[in-house]
Amino acid sequence: MRDQINITSEIKDYTVIFAKTIDGLIDDILDKNAFYIIDKKVNELYPTILQNVDGYRILTLTSNEELKTLIGAEEIFDFFIKNNINKQSKIIALGGGVIQDVVTLATHIFHRGLSWTYVPTTLLAMSDSCIGAKSAINYKGVKNPLGVFHPPGDIFLYPGLIQTLSYSDLLSGYGEVIKLGLIGNKNTSLMLNINSVGLVSKNNTNTDMLEVLVKSSLMTKKTYIEEDEFDLGVRRILNYGHTFGHALESVMNNKIPHGQAVVIGIDIVNYISYRLGFLPENIFRECRCYYDKLYSDCSLVSFEVCLLLDRIKKDKKTSNGDILLALMRSPGDFFLKRVSIDGELHALFVSYLDNENIFKLKGY
Repeated sequence: MRDQINITSEIKDYTVIFAKTIDGLIDDILDKNAFYIIDKKVNELYPTILQNVDGYRILTLTSNEELKTLIGAEEIFDFFIKNNINKQSKIIALGGGVIQDVVTLATHIFHRGLSWTYVPTTLLAMSDSCIGAKSAINYKGVKNPLGVFHPPGDIFLYPGLIQTLSYSDLLSGYGEVIKLGLIGNKNTSLMLNINSVGLVSKNNTNTDMLEVLVKSSLMTKKTYIEEDEFDLGVRRILNYGHTFGHALESVMNNKIPHGQAVVIGIDIVNYISYRLGFLPENIFRECRCYYDKLYSDCSLVSFEVCLLLDRIKKDKKTSNGDILLALMRSPGDFFLKRVSIDGELHALFVSYLDNENIFKLKGY
């Protein structure tokens, strides 16, 4: 019996199916009548995946923030039109979160909706973004204001692809693993164990343990997306760390990987929760043990506080000068709170930078 996770959706139910080997993954997705959209780096690292597919059926894209725009979506639309794609066509996308975002948007819009299959190839996509059906792309320098809900059909996941990720990409994905670990685990022993096994390092990566954590992360996220699929209430807790993370990505011109920005965002909102009296100081400092060693080399460029807060004002969770933050009382105990951007948030963020920032302030 193959490992799989079934996701219930108001749009359509779908399933994450785990492949045991790269050959098993190829068997799952190989269809000579399908059309493939694949990250260029994945295609170079794993040329055997699509070696038996006619070249005209393959669109290769370079994953970066420029692709995650309307211009990037146009490349996919052009590919669809060139190949006379219709509602009966089979679309299979292979890549990380950027490929997922732009393909989700493109398949949602083209002919008012195409079905598609997804193969996540990064730790971040495997552990977090592959489920939930959300996509978001950038527009005129603003992070993620355009998006849709459009789940794939099946998701085929082969954890072995993690082995060829760069250290930076591993750290980025692990940032989302930390987020979901803190949200989903009421005791911290699992997270402490993660640190003790040398899960992610420059020279050795514990892929077996990462596979366990991928499944654990997806099960945590499953709980939230099935209760609140369209992000109107409790699902917003999954934005933990993302308000500041997205703002930092924007002011740093996307020179910091997403998951690392989220880790910095987690530390900032934990400090805010501590200063507001919700998170005990000992837990605030204990949580740093989960990520301090791995992310101590993360760097923040110097920036004007007002510039970052201006980015936060453009966040979709902003209303009447307030921002909705996901705050932690303890691992597994989260709540949502509105905070004044120009009042409390400004003062607390300045205090964080002056007194508690553990990340290096320097240029990339």
